[in-house]
Amino acid sequence: MKINKNLNLITDIFYIITMVLWSTTVDFRHLKAIQIAILVITVAWVIIKIKTYLIVRKL
Repeated sequence: MKINKNLNLITDIFYIITMVLWSTTVDFRHLKAIQIAILVITVAWVIIKIKTYLIVRKL
């Protein structure tokens, strides 16, 4: 169970890095509404993941 949680965290970190790299390579002046939406969803998803990770660690 613990290994699985760590693996999920590694996957999440990799996903976050990919999203950050993708969003920074995009010229912000030509940023499309879809890309902004994806970025907002990603940020929200990351916050939820971090919160759940911290809750799991406390237990």
